[in-house]
Amino acid sequence: MCNLLSTQNLLAYLFLCITATAKATKQSLCDRLDPEKIPPECTCEEAGNFHIVVDCTKSFDSDYLNNTIGMKVDLDVCNSKGSSVTLDVTEQNHQIDFPIETVRAGEAKKFPIPGVSVIFPGAGSLGLDAAVLIAGNPDMLILKIGLDTCLHVHTHEICASSVPGLNTVLPWYILGGTYSFGNICGHDSNGTAVTAII
Repeated sequence: MCNLLSTQNLLAYLFLCITATAKATKQSLCDRLDPEKIPPECTCEEAGNFHIVVDCTKSFDSDYLNNTIGMKVDLDVCNSKGSSVTLDVTEQNHQIDFPIETVRAGEAKKFPIPGVSVIFPGAGSLGLDAAVLIAGNPDMLILKIGLDTCLHVHTHEICASSVPGLNTVLPWYILGGTYSFGNICGHDSNGTAVTAII
């Protein structure tokens, strides 16, 4: 009888441990983006088929930039051609809606936003860019997505981050870091099929 109770207790304990471990390892796709690091002006939602949508509305109220900019980022983590991002940028004051082409893993691009300018000290006004970098694969996906402005002088590029005053406004990044989505696409890093835990 004692052996039976010990075995039952052991089985119950193991079941509870396995259940607790499974709950602890379940993460939503948005959780994998480290929500504490996403700007407070943004929301994250899962749009199905391993798409993550981060939607932001940022009011810039400074001498350098006085616009309300919206950015909607659609991250397609498990695309068969490699992870990719599409963007839609809006500006409320001038009713600008600027959809941006798909950017695939391995690409870094800047897209000038039509009709939006930034006061660049010593250079007048410059255009505002949507800046996108995506690299790696779902196991280790590097993302840097946001707004920036840069001045090109001969062979040098001077961006907002190196200009005193302007660097308090720009760059403004929605996502910036390395994220792991390894097992959600149906395979682990060794190519072995697994059940997605999301």
